[in-house]
Amino acid sequence: MQKARRRDSRCADMFDIIRPEGAAHLNRPHVIVHRMKLYDDEVATVDGIPVTTPERTWLDLHHEPDLSYKEYRIGIEYEGEHHGDELQIERDIARSERYVVLSWTEVRISKRHMLNDGKAAVAKVRSALVRAGWRPGR
Repeated sequence: MQKARRRDSRCADMFDIIRPEGAAHLNRPHVIVHRMKLYDDEVATVDGIPVTTPERTWLDLHHEPDLSYKEYRIGIEYEGEHHGDELQIERDIARSERYVVLSWTEVRISKRHMLNDGKAAVAKVRSALVRAGWRPGR
């Protein structure tokens, strides 16, 4: 579905393709095939060719959240000790800006949120889900 050019040490031109689960096998030179479930709202048609939406493409190419609830457009990020590095801080800011542009909610969790059996982390995620329309028992 999605064709993305990337640099790879094995070959100058490699392409990543997402094939929906159950689709026919694809074996081509310079192509890396990923099989995964794609939801209807993650696929668009451009000139008769199915492609992933910009939001899905961003998730696949730029950053896959540590955990996500795609239906509710929520990405959960665990901020470990390495997030104090200046370059990592810049990447984190750029990541947060992309969340805003794509109308996703970013939930940031740290070690502090994981104390007391992670109750603070659960509360943050639950609150974001409720704001996005999730209801318990659904």
